[in-house]
Amino acid sequence: MVDTGLLREIRRLAGAGFKVSTLVGEVLAKEVRRRGLLELLDEMDRENPISTEGHAAGERLWKRVLSSTPESAPN
Repeated sequence: MVDTGLLREIRRLAGAGFKVSTLVGEVLAKEVRRRGLLELLDEMDRENPISTEGHAAGERLWKRVLSSTPESAPN
């Protein structure tokens, strides 16, 4: 069930031609793609698991990337 206040707000922002079914379809399609990619990553990890060293190196790289992005830096 969708909150009626939320529906009113999206209709106000989107305008008269807005169709809830179109939005729901787009969101569901994105979620299907996202879950499919997660499934693929899990399968790849099962077939070729990353080493402890590789995982640690990835974590270090990820932290460097995040620290170089201003909007993701901690407040």
